[in-house]
Amino acid sequence: MPTILVIEDDSAIQEAIVDILELQGFQVLSAPDGVAGVAAARAQRPDLILCDIMMPFLDGYGVLARLRQYPQTATIPFIFLTARTTPADFRQGMQLGADDYLAKPFRPAELVAAVNLRLQRQSELANRFQKRVEALHSSLVTVLPHELRTPLNGVLGGISLLKDEFTSLEPSDAEELFIIVEQSALRLRRLVENCLLYAELASAAGSGPAPTDGSPCAAAATLQTIACQEASAANRENDLTLDLVEVQAVLPQASLAKVAEEVINNAFKYSEQGSPIKVTALPQSDELCITVTDQGRGMSRDEVGAIGPFRQFNRSRFEQQGLGLGLAITQHILHQYGGKLAIESSPGAGTTVRMTVRRAAEPGP
Repeated sequence: MPTILVIEDDSAIQEAIVDILELQGFQVLSAPDGVAGVAAARAQRPDLILCDIMMPFLDGYGVLARLRQYPQTATIPFIFLTARTTPADFRQGMQLGADDYLAKPFRPAELVAAVNLRLQRQSELANRFQKRVEALHSSLVTVLPHELRTPLNGVLGGISLLKDEFTSLEPSDAEELFIIVEQSALRLRRLVENCLLYAELASAAGSGPAPTDGSPCAAAATLQTIACQEASAANRENDLTLDLVEVQAVLPQASLAKVAEEVINNAFKYSEQGSPIKVTALPQSDELCITVTDQGRGMSRDEVGAIGPFRQFNRSRFEQQGLGLGLAITQHILHQYGGKLAIESSPGAGTTVRMTVRRAAEPGP
């Protein structure tokens, strides 16, 4: 059964709560004040905490604030039990991260219902998280070896041919092999770099917005450079259309370049030669809206919803896939700098990726 920690300085109320919960089969721990409660929570890691607000040494708000600072206790469900029921009290508790607020006096049935509801929600969250971890592990095991093996085979195969037949190869054939080896090596390097970048971005995801260096980025110039590079690499310069208004964006140029590279690369990768690719950057109020539109194979609503790292769709139909890191990296970067990512797509009708980033303030007169 779940373990519940009761932090309450009134011994009569504490005993009553403990008795009610034990009758329901819960394992119950108790602490007489906030300091002892924090120590018990860190040592025992209960499944749920019930806490009074007005206590000596450390009040309930202080208990919650401290527990949310420690990774091992930060996600434990926390319910306030208190006679302080003003809207201001309620807001303060919720702003600190409380999960529920039970006003004294309460009936035993109300207490049990609040505890069961919060534990049920926590269990559902844990199950969803576990399923995501299992799906990620399965995708990683399936996708990563294939995607790394493909360019690696290109490198090793090209080197082997050059080694065995170099003296008999025509110069043009040797040059073609060198190009294959170089392209395979560059693809392999990009895969590894994206894996490392994604790991870095994911680990920093909970640390809040990234600081800016104070130097705004010339968005249109950056987007034009990246779009033309990707079009040239795909040998599709004639398919590219640009509609860019120069606006200063609040994120580093390298970050915008990476975002543009991943999204525009996907547009060329998943559309046919000769089909149009359009990149726009237009100011909207205090934001810059960037769109990349293709008329490629598109995605279903379920596929759009399942986009994530190391996810692939319909490999039997579409061999050219990648690790699925491009959009995941894009989303992390945009989130770091207060931006947003939205995807509109339909099978057979193409995809539009819409990104919004903050505009830099216009210089004064």
